[in-house]
Amino acid sequence: MSDDSTTPPVAVITTDYQRGASVLRCAGELDMTSAPELHEAADLLLAHRPPALVIDLTDVRFLGSAAISALVATQQNADRDGITLAVVATSRAVLRPLEATHIDQVLALYATVDEAVDSATLSPAPRGNGIEENADHADTDR
Repeated sequence: MSDDSTTPPVAVITTDYQRGASVLRCAGELDMTSAPELHEAADLLLAHRPPALVIDLTDVRFLGSAAISALVATQQNADRDGITLAVVATSRAVLRPLEATHIDQVLALYATVDEAVDSATLSPAPRGNGIEENADHADTDR
């Protein structure tokens, strides 16, 4: 049994602001122990109603299912509040789990924070989040 009290944090989450967008920067491992911190930080930023929220996963080494759930919940909350969400993801460690779960089709993914900020601040929040079970038919159901 290991002593976790001396173990450094698996993730570091910081907040920045760029051209009107809130930027949540994540580094390290986003797993079941750090995903609640991601979710809480994103919710706190969304509560301030920024025009856009960018989540930067550039420095993430591991993306677990709890973190993916936190990203999906953040997308749902952003959509509900009319806030544009953009996610920066470039590494295989992040893209692979997003692609395997098809969440890459739900989130707006970008290669750089600048691209994400530009797109998120220039375009309105999406009409729907694409998470509905029958997303292909969302337009015909309205």
